[in-house]
Amino acid sequence: MIPQQNNLSIEDLEEYDEYSELINLLWTLRNGTTELDSIIGEHLIEISLNDSKPGSLARNLLIANDMIDYCEPIYLSDNLKSAIVIPEKIPNKISCDQRLKIFPNPAKDYIIVSYDLCGLTGNFQIIISSPEGRPLFQQKITGVKKQYIISTEKLSSSIYFIQLANDNNTIESKSFLISR
Repeated sequence: MIPQQNNLSIEDLEEYDEYSELINLLWTLRNGTTELDSIIGEHLIEISLNDSKPGSLARNLLIANDMIDYCEPIYLSDNLKSAIVIPEKIPNKISCDQRLKIFPNPAKDYIIVSYDLCGLTGNFQIIISSPEGRPLFQQKITGVKKQYIISTEKLSSSIYFIQLANDNNTIESKSFLISR
């Protein structure tokens, strides 16, 4: 409603959208329809990566719930510096090198598989294999970015391998541990 009634700049519209998403997440949490889990955590992390007021609010919520570690940056004037400062890379973003994420790791009853297929075409699937390389689970996947929750109740305590495959070619492979 607000953007249609006012002439907002592109930056103001983006901040409005961040506030809207943050308020919707907080409303969902407040009404008890869901808990602060990894899926909502991922949305909060996306908001927190932006240098804005909603980003700061989302980051504070993640810190308060021990979902991220945050070290407040210390700014020194140039005359107090003795070396060149190299900026840190922003964590929690899937790069083109990292298209597959698995959490929690180690897992107990389930894993959440998150993937990013931006820029890729073809038929994709997730394959979970035993330590010996025997396929135990296959799931065709759709969408560019998505998460799947996979039950691991039938798997015994061990290390397993998960692959993101495109037409029988492995794009990325990771290992995860089932610990009971």
